[in-house]
Amino acid sequence: MMIRVFAGLALALTIAASGAQGAPQQAVLKRLDGTRIDWELDRRTPGARQGVLVIAQGSGCSSAITNRNIEAAKGLLLPDFAVVTVEKYGVAPGAVQKGPADCSALFFAHHTVSQRVSDYRAVIGQLKTAPWWNGQLVLFGGSEGRR
Repeated sequence: MMIRVFAGLALALTIAASGAQGAPQQAVLKRLDGTRIDWELDRRTPGARQGVLVIAQGSGCSSAITNRNIEAAKGLLLPDFAVVTVEKYGVAPGAVQKGPADCSALFFAHHTVSQRVSDYRAVIGQLKTAPWWNGQLVLFGGSEGRR
């Protein structure tokens, strides 16, 4: 199944083409259904050309940007790679899950493996034009389990 994704903000294009690093940069793509794909790019080193490490968050519906395990992984894995995280369908950046019932109706209705793959493909497709990306891609993730 092919799902086309349209850039929701000019910011996404700016981040993809930018060679700048510093604080992580948040960007948005739009799905055909009008919902957002929120994602973050963290270029941690000043290398002119570098690979991309996509860290896929495991269980639950807390935001990837509030996940302590992802922050720890950033510090340990491939320090010369830019790190990309993608929020799950129906999860707002910064959202913190207190329990299983805290997840949004959108999350419960649309959070599937195939949807996550489509979202990651859209973000990676956006990054393909970045002049700093050397073409190396690593996907790292796993389930953290329910609390």
